[in-house]
Amino acid sequence: SSSTTTNQDASSPSPPPPLIVDGDTGYGGASNMIRTISTLSRAGAAAISIEDQIFPKKCTIAAGSKIQIVNREEAVERVRG
Repeated sequence: SSSTTTNQDASSPSPPPPLIVDGDTGYGGASNMIRTISTLSRAGAAAISIEDQIFPKKCTIAAGSKIQIVNREEAVERVRG
């Protein structure tokens, strides 16, 4: 019956929510980025956010408009790994 199906669905365990991780700047250059992403992926991350600031990252409130980001070539290298 319909109520039996509903009860079975409600009693089955739900899958865990996806793990979304802040990977900061990747903690260095391209090789560090690869290691960071590989490690987080093996830990079960479904998505990893990587910032484009030059390492070491500065507090955006304290640095204001003096934040520096990586150049296009480095950004592409980070993504391609």
